[in-house]
Amino acid sequence: MSAEVVVRLVPKMAAIEATLAACQAGDCQPQDVAVASYIVSSIDRATGECARHYDTIAEGCGMSRRTVCRSIARLVDAGVIERSARFARKRAQIAPAFTLAAATINAIAQSSEE
Repeated sequence: MSAEVVVRLVPKMAAIEATLAACQAGDCQPQDVAVASYIVSSIDRATGECARHYDTIAEGCGMSRRTVCRSIARLVDAGVIERSARFARKRAQIAPAFTLAAATINAIAQSSEE
């Protein structure tokens, strides 16, 4: 199964389990689960990306923007999600795109094969 297909079919709980595993390893904190859940719920199935502003994620999670920024940094460092910058036509930076990290996709693919 290709990574692209897995991203489209990714079960929300599998991504949350990856986040919980990172928390148990000490790489993440409990509020990171809520942020990861929001990001996974907001993934566009066609592109495999979540393109939301930090403020939108913060509002959706009921947290401050700063807390969300810290959570996302921990999730990126733990290898749960990847963050990439996006730019408009005139090189102005717009909302970042978040995707599931390759390691998370592989873990989901392996668990779905079992």
